[in-house]
Formats: sequence, structure tokens, C-alpha cells
Amino acid sequence: MLSSAARILALMILPASALVGMTAPALADVQVTDDSAEAQLMGFYAGALSFTPAGRPAGRRFDFGLEATWLPQLSAEDRDTTFAGAKVENTNFSHVLPRLRLRWRPSSDWVLEAGFVPPIRMFGVTPEQYGFAGAYRVAGHTTPVGFWVRGHYLIADIVGPITCPEDAVQDPANTVCYGGQVSDDHFQPETYGLDLVLDGPISSVDGLGWYAAAGWEHQTLRFATHFVNASGRLDDQRLVARVERASFLGGITWSERHGLRLDFEVSYMPDALATARLAIAWAWGK
Repeated sequence: MLSSAARILALMILPASALVGMTAPALADVQVTDDSAEAQLMGFYAGALSFTPAGRPAGRRFDFGLEATWLPQLSAEDRDTTFAGAKVENTNFSHVLPRLRLRWRPSSDWVLEAGFVPPIRMFGVTPEQYGFAGAYRVAGHTTPVGFWVRGHYLIADIVGPITCPEDAVQDPANTVCYGGQVSDDHFQPETYGLDLVLDGPISSVDGLGWYAAAGWEHQTLRFATHFVNASGRLDDQRLVARVERASFLGGITWSERHGLRLDFEVSYMPDALATARLAIAWAWGK
């Protein structure tokens, strides 16, 4: 059931990756193991980017807003990789990951979502992202607690000086980067998965509701190096890892009767990270 539904979702959304121009370059992939330092580092950031509900299913027909994910900073040990030479990767660009979000509720039992980060420079990187999701209420049509099945898909292209930032190419102690050019690397996660979601009102507070979810996510994690070293040699290796993740989350939503909506969510992805999200949106339509 999970695999067939996930394939249908991926086939529905696959053309979007071609439209946004994020087709992978024709380079040979170097497979890294799931427990390698490289896969663990990529999995941490893919978990932070995961297209979670970030709120209870919308009550109005449309809402549009902004979410912000808290991104824990990693120690040098956590960022230490060994592929093609031991070095610490430059990934602590920001404590916050922002994303625009649109929800559309075409009927009482369906919620469709899209998330978007434009390809503009922020926090030292260009974090282009596109996320899509669809949720269907399978039970709880006439009860306070609803039971939903939600499929989601995300593709991203995070471009920045991850391998060799400016301070590394100027550091004589850095045997990999010194004397070269600042790198222009690409982290390209592609994920899809299914969530089982419960939601309901908190009757003691007007407009306040809760939601919780458990799910599964498949992650294809690619990292493409683009670094010219001191000898003028281009390093354009491309690493890839494919992993399966479980996910758990819970949150609260407050909806004001004139349309303001606030959401708070905490999520946990074993072997990846725990994080929190805040979202603010304006809703309209009955």
C-alpha cells in the first residue's frame, strides 16, 4: 500500500522537477553508505527541509503564509567528512530555514499544499525548494477527531560554498582548499513519503486545535562538488545516498475568526534531527 501510493504521488509531481530546471547534471554518482559521515550530514539537512504539515488542516478554502524551521548548529565533529580527504564541511549558514506556503481546501475532506523558496541568495546560500502535498480525510467526518492520510514530495537545490568557503581557501593549514577558488556546490535532496495524521479541537480555547502524525519518508540525497583547486583542477564529484526514514510530529494551530492563523510544530526524525517550526498565515474563503 505504501509503495504504490508513494509511486502515484511521485509520478503526479515528477514533471515539476523538470519545469523548475533542477535536473541533475550527467555525472556518474558515487554511492555512499547510509551510515557514512556524508550520508548522515546530508540526512540531517534533508530532515530539516522535510515538507511536514506545519499546522492543522486548513479550515478555510485558502491560506497563504510563511513558515520558519529552527535549524540546530552542528559541531565540527558532526561536519567532519572523510570522502576524498578528511575535512570539516561549511554548513552552519543559518539558524532558521524560511519557506512560503499555500494551502487549498477544495472540499471538506481534501487539503492540497505547496511550498516554495525562490532561487535568491540568503544566509550565504541559494536555497531553492519546491514542495507539494495532498491530504485526504479517511475517517472522522462527523466526529471532533479527524484521521487523514497525507502524501508529500520535495525537491531542492541548495547552492553555496559548502566544500571550500572563502576562509578555507585562504587558510594554509587547509590542505584541501588552500589556494583554490571558493566552491559552488549543490546539495540536491529529493524526498517523498506518507503520513498518518490525527487532528482535533481543544475545546477549552476558542480557535485552538491540535494535530499529530507519524510517517515514512524516502530520501535520495545528492551532493555535487564544484571546486577548482590551487593547481586549476576541477573537483566535480557527485555523491548520492538513498535512505528510508521514520518521522513523528505534533503541533497546535490557532485560527482567529477574521483569518489570521498561527502554527507551532515539533518534529523528530530518528537518525536525522529533532526540530521545531513556526508558521503564520492569512486564510480566506469559506
